[in-house]
Amino acid sequence: MTNNPACNDHSSHSEPRLHFAQASPFARSLRTLLAGYTATRGVSRFAAWHQWFATIIVFLICSASFGSMMRTGPEGPTALWLGMAAMTGFAAFMLLVLIGHDAAHGSASPRRWINDALVFGIFAILGVSGALWRDRHLRLHHLYPNLPGSGIDADSTNVLRLAPDKPLLVRHRFQLIYALPIYALGLAALVWFEDPANLRSMRRSHRERFGDSIPLLAFCATKFIHLFLFVALPVVVGGFGLLDILMIYVVATSVASIAFSVLVIGTHVSDEAAFPIPDENGRVSHDWATHQLMTAVDWMPESRIAALLSGGANAHTAHHLFPGYSHSHASALSALVIRAARENGLPYRSTSFAGMVSGHFRHLLALSA
Repeated sequence: MTNNPACNDHSSHSEPRLHFAQASPFARSLRTLLAGYTATRGVSRFAAWHQWFATIIVFLICSASFGSMMRTGPEGPTALWLGMAAMTGFAAFMLLVLIGHDAAHGSASPRRWINDALVFGIFAILGVSGALWRDRHLRLHHLYPNLPGSGIDADSTNVLRLAPDKPLLVRHRFQLIYALPIYALGLAALVWFEDPANLRSMRRSHRERFGDSIPLLAFCATKFIHLFLFVALPVVVGGFGLLDILMIYVVATSVASIAFSVLVIGTHVSDEAAFPIPDENGRVSHDWATHQLMTAVDWMPESRIAALLSGGANAHTAHHLFPGYSHSHASALSALVIRAARENGLPYRSTSFAGMVSGHFRHLLALSA
């Protein structure tokens, strides 16, 4: 855990216009508690065996679902092969949840090449450039959640009004009605529109990492793998027609998109989360650690089962404060956060899973008028 974003390994590409206050007593308490946790337990920050085991099981489910869809073919019941497409999309998303996200933080394995391979491979199944996603996730989302102009989360679209600083448009009055269909299209939009736009932007602004041919080839390989899995194989092996392929693609990507929306979006975009506004010089009145506490919403944060099933999304505050630790530590680290918040008289936002989801939709309703 660090109070200063400049101490983060990825800080050289952070946004300089936003500045947090100096470390608070809460941040110092967290450092002390973390030191005690690592010293007394002698724990590794990397993924535990049960996390790898769950990943293998889900990979087998993903493969079996995809194989069943191929074997069933268009001659089989439509509901059956579409159901297998839905299961494939959901299982692919769960691979990201169980190990891909931690790999993006370098906490799946102590070996960098394993983390990089996981990020590339798992995100490629979903058609997303893992390198671009990791860059934006670490450089923007983790440093500046719920701050205006950070370029991600609430700033990523104006189709929905997700933050109170965004202008209210006529269509936003109906956003509670059309939010779910928009979320269902989120992955496809990311794959075919946002990803290419992000690549063009990063090749201009961060040429040292994205400007040469290797990142471009990796990006193209991501799209090729995605199309090979969800278009070429169903046509060549499964014998599906173009309309069938479109149905398979829409179902698989929509299920993955909605799963992400239900599990993750409400952890920040909620009526329980704060949306601080920096002053005219980009200064935030509180420190970085307090900001993470203010802008995240947890649900069942000390539950090991919830952490395993959600990839630590249930303990989102702890993840933001200790991003270098795999979600195997989510429940224990949440206990440290709760203790530090209590000792320093700071509010800690925790609810149930249903409460997190309903908090997001209450937020949408509040911002629609």
